[in-house]
Amino acid sequence: MGQYDAPRREPRRPIDVLIHAFWIARRHRFRRDLASLPEGVEAVALPTGATQGTRIFDFSRTAEMIAAAHAATTAALASS
Repeated sequence: MGQYDAPRREPRRPIDVLIHAFWIARRHRFRRDLASLPEGVEAVALPTGATQGTRIFDFSRTAEMIAAAHAATTAALASS
């Protein structure tokens, strides 16, 4: 599930703790929302194509990340 389940580094600064807490809450909500879908509704979690080591506010590789997500999504949809 892409960044939701990606391993996190140990927090070292207060901002790291905040970001870590954000990801925990986001992962929890995503799983809760998937579990509570109405009957007959199917959700498909597409791959992100995420590049490893990219920081949350690092926009220097945006074009590369968009291309990776597009390629991963295209491949997933083609194989389904």
